[in-house]
Amino acid sequence: MKLVGFDISVLAIPMRIDAAQTAETIVRSIFVRLRDETGRQGWGECPTGAAGDDRRVEVLRDRLRHEILPALASRTYDGLTSVADASRSLLEGLPMNAFGALCAAETALLDLMGRRQMTSAGEILGPLRRPEIRYAGRIASGGDISVKEQAVGLRRQAVQRVTLELTADHDANHRHLEMVRQILGDDVDLRIAVDGPWDTGAAIRELEAMAAWRIGGVEQPVTPDDIDGMAAVTAAGFAPVIATSSVTTPDSVVHLAAERACDIVSIRISRCGGLSTAGVIHRIARDAGLGCQLEAEEAEAGLLSAAGRHFAGRSEGINYCECASTPTRLPEPLTKPSMAVSLAVPVTTPRSPGLGLQVCEDAVARYATQRISLT
Repeated sequence: MKLVGFDISVLAIPMRIDAAQTAETIVRSIFVRLRDETGRQGWGECPTGAAGDDRRVEVLRDRLRHEILPALASRTYDGLTSVADASRSLLEGLPMNAFGALCAAETALLDLMGRRQMTSAGEILGPLRRPEIRYAGRIASGGDISVKEQAVGLRRQAVQRVTLELTADHDANHRHLEMVRQILGDDVDLRIAVDGPWDTGAAIRELEAMAAWRIGGVEQPVTPDDIDGMAAVTAAGFAPVIATSSVTTPDSVVHLAAERACDIVSIRISRCGGLSTAGVIHRIARDAGLGCQLEAEEAEAGLLSAAGRHFAGRSEGINYCECASTPTRLPEPLTKPSMAVSLAVPVTTPRSPGLGLQVCEDAVARYATQRISLT
């Protein structure tokens, strides 16, 4: 297979990206479309964050336009493995702030190759291990009433895995933990996300004080570069330590495992540079005896949601999956079928060729603020 052209579309989409889904924010995203010599096409998505960070959008767009896509277009491909090989070869020379751009390009190329060969793009990760996926809930930090309402909503949906976002207020955190645990019950896996990293001593003291609420995990309790601190909090054993922003490359996971600096690695597809490297990170973590979870993007427009489903459905031991795409977040579906999730019911792992969906090109055009086409 040979690439003959590509399109880069910068989108501005009104989304509700806070966990409570009460405030609307304009979110920027980059969609990539690749075309081969037969006229087939594949799509990928690169998150860029909230509108206003124009420099980040420009950097990611230009990386795609001048570096990543031309490099991929210079090669030929004979299957999903050749796509993964090309992507990982580019990853070695990229700065981490460009990994999301490579993720979009790789996703589009896997989608295209899957369509061409009538196979699922997810097969790059291995066989299908679970036909259905249940997503975890998240409770946004806020006042007592807001936290209670969110917890009650999750209980009504029978959600069994929940992350509570903490605040800087020690007493409020304890009130919220007590409230949420009482509402959700003892059987729910209740994890916490701290409001900015603690120092090592504070992390250990706080987690010890929270032991009565049976915390199932704490996300990135100290700064990502403080591996000694991560190791100390892990060794204290008051709650499983979840490495989030520490997890970027296979080497980063090797280092975390060697230093015993976490119990669980949280894998975000775009932060790893794409599905193929996410799969490598997963295998390294599992071989080291670490747990793995799927971490949601801050905002997803559908294509990354599909990639996440492929990862969760084909990666062994992924029992905690975060969701960034719900029916109330997007103003309208950008894909068919919609990748929006209701936490009340499981979703199916895509099985159709490529990513297993179609892009709603009219909707993409409505939110596009810039489009670049090259052949």
